[in-house]
Amino acid sequence: ERQFFITDLQSKNGIWVNSHRTDNSPLLPGDKIFIGATILKFALEDAFEDKFHTRVDELMNIDALTGLPIKRVFDQKLNIAFMKAKRRGKTLSLSMMDMDGLKRINDTHGHLMGSHTISECGKIIGDIVGKKGTACRYGGDEFIAYMRNRALAEAETIGESIRKSIAMHTFKLNGHSVSPTISIGVAELSDEIESPDELVRIADEALYRAKEAGRNTVSR
Repeated sequence: ERQFFITDLQSKNGIWVNSHRTDNSPLLPGDKIFIGATILKFALEDAFEDKFHTRVDELMNIDALTGLPIKRVFDQKLNIAFMKAKRRGKTLSLSMMDMDGLKRINDTHGHLMGSHTISECGKIIGDIVGKKGTACRYGGDEFIAYMRNRALAEAETIGESIRKSIAMHTFKLNGHSVSPTISIGVAELSDEIESPDELVRIADEALYRAKEAGRNTVSR
């Protein structure tokens, strides 16, 4: 069985394990280590525990249907990206996306096909956004994504790539196939925008224009 020790390499304030000062001491799970004003707790995790905690973290933070981050995680990341862009004078773009025709798919083929279609759309969006930013399922059949250091024209290009990929993709399940499309609204951070919510609202208004223009399009 492995054993772990802590050794004081002539530190100024010394090392304390629980309530005892030590120069060299074995450690047991749960031991509290005091190094100056810093308090540490010694813990051991085997490979199984590590995988278990990783899996729990995934279940809590990843949307099971699409494999994208859940909205809470996305909102946190968007806030950080927004603040960094504002502070550094960088650009940031955001896309609001809404699938076209999902109700018809649900009514014709059932909600299992509808869920499968949402799942496939999410994976397509996630693959295209990639490391340029972060995407998530905003709710139902709506998606949202932000792209770091991408101006409005670049956001439109990425949106067009998503739109084309979904329009060209055949969604198959249990011998049935459907061909939904997606409408996309894009917006870019400007000096006048003071919060992530405002940026989302502007992209949502652009999405409304895409729907009004006949769907299956990208609007700013």
